[in-house]
Amino acid sequence: MKTTEVFEIIISEPKWYAGKFSSQYASKLKRLHKEQKLSEVTYSSLFRLFGYELIKKDLEWKKN
Repeated sequence: MKTTEVFEIIISEPKWYAGKFSSQYASKLKRLHKEQKLSEVTYSSLFRLFGYELIKKDLEWKKN
């Protein structure tokens, strides 16, 4: 899966941020994603919290 697909899967769950970070930070992540301003490091950290790992240099992810 590509980065955008993984991000959309994660945020499609209600209260996807619960237990991980605040709703304010979750809103900021969504806004920065929409503006294409999130770094690879931020995506990587976020996706690992939800059980995804990077499998290719071109940012393809898979769920463990």
